[in-house]
Amino acid sequence: MTTEIRTNRPSRRQQWMWLGLIVALAILAYQLSGLIARPGVPADDYVEYWAAGRLNLSGGNPYAADQLLPLERAAGRKTEVLLMWNPPWTLALTMPLALFSYPISHLMWVILSVVMILMATDWTWSLLGGSTKKRWLASVIAFTFLPTFHALRIGQISPILLLGIVGFLRFEHKERYWLAGAFAALLAIKPHLLYLVCISILVWSISRRRWGILGGGAIVLLSATLTAMVFNPHVIIQYLSATMADSPLVWRTPTFGSLSHLLLGSERRWLAFIPMVAGIFWLAMYGLRHCADWLWADRMALLLLVSVVSAPFGWSFDQVVLIPALLQTIIQLLATSRGRIVYGANISYLAINIAAFVVHARFIDFWLIWLAPALLIWYLLAQRWSRHAAVLMSG
Repeated sequence: MTTEIRTNRPSRRQQWMWLGLIVALAILAYQLSGLIARPGVPADDYVEYWAAGRLNLSGGNPYAADQLLPLERAAGRKTEVLLMWNPPWTLALTMPLALFSYPISHLMWVILSVVMILMATDWTWSLLGGSTKKRWLASVIAFTFLPTFHALRIGQISPILLLGIVGFLRFEHKERYWLAGAFAALLAIKPHLLYLVCISILVWSISRRRWGILGGGAIVLLSATLTAMVFNPHVIIQYLSATMADSPLVWRTPTFGSLSHLLLGSERRWLAFIPMVAGIFWLAMYGLRHCADWLWADRMALLLLVSVVSAPFGWSFDQVVLIPALLQTIIQLLATSRGRIVYGANISYLAINIAAFVVHARFIDFWLIWLAPALLIWYLLAQRWSRHAAVLMSG
């Protein structure tokens, strides 16, 4: 007769839940310390989402600078007004948080962002077959990545895109296509940034007749748009009017699209889309080559990298969406390589990240134009090292 011995040792899932709670509490404590030291929190990028959500709730124009300015000034912003350029369905996410005062709403958003990043990294590590013993690496890589730090510091909306990517991968793998489509709909918050992923999901879903993905995405986008229109029936017209009158393409963002129209003609904004055209051509060739062996877990990393590199505009904090590509690379190297290759990849990634932190601290965001291409080259080299190591191990 055997006696079952029970222990109080927490499961790995519980350990990760505690880790997420500790990180969230640390962020909360940091923000509260700032509130004590000064009357309010920095009116950074998050103020545009909060102000736009509050305006839409009251039936105002969330895309009008003259209406946004008083709210942003009241929240503590002292420089120029920040406009929210995201499509109207984004307001369904910002309106609930806008019900609270700006400091409370800002704190809630930071905590939610940390939780979303933790969920996305944990799901990615599990989906791609990462070692359970080294699961802690996922969080280390995610939270030491400059775009993650930048997105959390200024309250950007980019972590939602990361969760959308990984949620799509997770539920497509489980063949729960309606849920996969619902998560994929989150990419429509910044469709220009991940345009290659959006096109690939659309074409693949139609060719494979995965109507649940299209249905799930359509339901989420339609529901979110109608939610915004309940409070402001004119929101779509207001968005279209704002984008026709002005454009984020005039900004100097760290993209080749921005560089193109800066070098070839600042008045010719359409030049920003030249790299995008090249990206679509690459996708056509890549899709034809791999249509028979297409697995999303294998293809997503390169799609993310090429899409971000060739986007018409975008900021360094948007590159938080590249975390799945980083994790895939590390997982593959740990599985197939040993010694110098793993150390070399880790050191080179660390060098890229340190250089990015230095540039970010000293210069404007535009000078991080090299970051996404450097990560793409690092990824391609790591793939080559991994394949070479796998051949040696099998031989």
